[in-house]
Amino acid sequence: MREDALRARQELQEHKLIEQAKRHLMKVEDLSEEAAYQALRREAMTHRTRIAEVARVVMEMAKDRL
Repeated sequence: MREDALRARQELQEHKLIEQAKRHLMKVEDLSEEAAYQALRREAMTHRTRIAEVARVVMEMAKDRL
């Protein structure tokens, strides 16, 4: 049960990160929500990684620009 709680917490954090990255792309690239998600998804597929990982990189790059 403890593992389930940890997994749920991690999934929630990943979801929040993906939402942040989508909002960032929507603002910076002037994309719709769907287009921003598709951009994250396409990048994840290209690099054979998870969308959450791509979102993490997007947000790190956004912070570096500040």
